[in-house]
Amino acid sequence: MSEEGLDSNELHELLAAWLGGEISEERRVVLLARLRRDGEFRAAFVTEVRTFAMLQAVQSPEPRWLRLQDELGLAGANESEAFESRVRVGLRSRPRPFVAAWWRPLAASAAAVAVIFAVLFFRRGPELPLPTGGDAQESRERLAVAVRLDDVRWDGAQEHPLLAGGSVAAGPLRISAGRLTLAYFSGVSVHVEGPADLVLVGPERILCRRGNLRAKIVEGAEGFTIETPGAAIVDLGTEFGVKVETNGRAQVVVYQGKAEASLLAPDGSPRRTQTLSAAQSVELDPGQGTMRSISPRELLAAPALDIAPLVLASDYPQRILAAKPRHYWRGTDAEGGRLRDLVTGSASLRVAGPVQTMSDGSLRFTDSGEPQYLRADGEWMPPDEFAIELWFASAAFHNSVLAVLQSAPPGRGDLVMAELTRRNPATPLRPGRVRFLYRWPPGGTDGVNLYSAPLYIPYRWQHLVCQRRGSVLEMYLDGQFVGETSLQGMEQTIASTLRFGRLNEDALSGNARQFQGRLAELAVYERALAVEEIRGHAGLE
Repeated sequence: MSEEGLDSNELHELLAAWLGGEISEERRVVLLARLRRDGEFRAAFVTEVRTFAMLQAVQSPEPRWLRLQDELGLAGANESEAFESRVRVGLRSRPRPFVAAWWRPLAASAAAVAVIFAVLFFRRGPELPLPTGGDAQESRERLAVAVRLDDVRWDGAQEHPLLAGGSVAAGPLRISAGRLTLAYFSGVSVHVEGPADLVLVGPERILCRRGNLRAKIVEGAEGFTIETPGAAIVDLGTEFGVKVETNGRAQVVVYQGKAEASLLAPDGSPRRTQTLSAAQSVELDPGQGTMRSISPRELLAAPALDIAPLVLASDYPQRILAAKPRHYWRGTDAEGGRLRDLVTGSASLRVAGPVQTMSDGSLRFTDSGEPQYLRADGEWMPPDEFAIELWFASAAFHNSVLAVLQSAPPGRGDLVMAELTRRNPATPLRPGRVRFLYRWPPGGTDGVNLYSAPLYIPYRWQHLVCQRRGSVLEMYLDGQFVGETSLQGMEQTIASTLRFGRLNEDALSGNARQFQGRLAELAVYERALAVEEIRGHAGLE
């Protein structure tokens, strides 16, 4: 061992910088000096970066950075600005033979040191600005939100402990004890029990050196990977658990669906694989090169992520009625599969599918595959100024419709839509946001978009107002103004049907955008609401 000893804190600091984290000039100089002179430290770092490369070799998706560059308007970026990204993308996109050649024993140290020197010395200038409403732990690539923390004690090496509701970026995550739940923008939920030593590599990958994890993957997010030292578990549309011990052995159990467990060769390619179905379990021992079946067991119980009851002021209905809405529906007024409109002489709201009325008056949309929605009787032609107001609490991140106005008669397309977004490889921009869309003429491919600057938080009640004020679209989240955009100037309105919780009523639709979670206090106005009214309805006044 070197005279300095192997400092795990410095090693994790260097790894965090490698993964894109911020590092001061002073610390950069210190770490690079240590990397030059300390062979043991250098070898340990090479092992960590090798593990990162092995993970990339397990799955090699088709590169999409050129399309992203175009989407973000960075096609004209100069060479120095793009250098760091090119280095990291190069590592991720190389075919496996290159990985094998790069990590030959005699070349590994030189290659890793050369690249880390390049990344740390040729960092580009000012970072792209973050959207407003973020917290101190956010970076350019936010992956998830910490939606629940239960008695978590952070490891001393964890530089930025997470807060409930805070966003989580790529990098190390280490806890000494307790449990936490991460809601990924892709819709994946990951539960972690300490002690745990992880690296969140990207939107689809976690390195786990130690810990007890449970992952639930939604449709469209297949391929999520948890890698352990010398092994990898790839989701095939499932819910599975992984428990990694300090000696590198890992137990894997599939609760639902399927997953593929692999022992990795030294170059990172899968050497031996096994597809596991529900209630199957294996133990992976990379040191011995063995994979054996074991009796199924629950490695980590799924936490109860129930949405808490919505608590409002006792005079809340009176406040809404005083604002003179066109329609106002509450779950407390459900009868015979309909919600009575509290505005005299207006339309009731038909409840379709297994939507449940809860004791707090909210409406629960389950994860059933059966269509679930609320549809207002008759038609409504919104004026040039209107507002849609509601409370929502989403179960994880989903592409899901909160409210939609579709032109009448059916088939002519959408006029207005308020929806929640998640990470989608086909449209990578603005995941985890509330989207307000106005289409003119009504259709399904064009329109003016407004996205919330802050994220919405799964399992948390939030108040939303989306409104048109003449030629401007406005959005308020939790009583705060979160964005506006100008229309093109020729938008009109048309008689439309109003629906909540689903884009369309077709049971066979591949684009239903079914909401999962709860909705409450649905109101529609034929005017734009004032800031003071919105703040009062959100409980800020």
